[in-house]
Amino acid sequence: MTPPNRAAARVSDNSDAGRPPSMQEWVVTSVRRLLLQGELRPGQRVNQGDLATRLGVSPVPVREALQVLSSSGLLKSEPGRGFWVPEPNRSDVAEIDLLARLLEHEALTRGIPVITDDEIALMQDLYAELVSLENSDDMVRKAQVHRELHFVPFRSAGLHILEADLARYWDHIDHHRVLYMFKDGDRAREALHQHESVIAACQTGDPEEVIRVMDIHRNFAMKYMLEQVSDTHISQIKEM
Repeated sequence: MTPPNRAAARVSDNSDAGRPPSMQEWVVTSVRRLLLQGELRPGQRVNQGDLATRLGVSPVPVREALQVLSSSGLLKSEPGRGFWVPEPNRSDVAEIDLLARLLEHEALTRGIPVITDDEIALMQDLYAELVSLENSDDMVRKAQVHRELHFVPFRSAGLHILEADLARYWDHIDHHRVLYMFKDGDRAREALHQHESVIAACQTGDPEEVIRVMDIHRNFAMKYMLEQVSDTHISQIKEM
């Protein structure tokens, strides 16, 4: 991982489009990658000095990035204790899934009636890449392609604030998905091929059908993930 060019990051352009990431943004992305790769494990303390050395940056953007990740819930922190990776919690994962599901339903209701042939073709291309990654150990790329595939119909809705909130919830789900779902070969394979039904439903232009198929896909993955984490008072996700 190579830090962004500092001079390039100071380009005087008020638009975010196409601008290089700030050092803090780059560190945030790098730490998310370490989480997805499993190099930062649940319960593990994050040493700011070691992380700064590993990433080749000063401690300041590392501290700022860890505060951002703590605010989003991907890390935990307490005064005097520093930062650490939270242990998965069934009640939290189930609540995040519920919130993401509600936003997805709204995005699909608005986006599917106006989804284009080009967007369907993009979903098919992303699915083909996901299939090609089936036996790959590159969990980061798997998570990235999987997210891109799902977000194509969400983006069709044109609801940018909703999309940003949905991306935040997916940050949490991706971490758990990589930890558990992607590493179980049989279940991962079944979930992978469910995307064929998702794409076929999107081609109908019927949002109710897409939501129905997407919920089957989501329930399959979430039920398994919830079985792997703590808080046994939640035995299964609620069918919606």
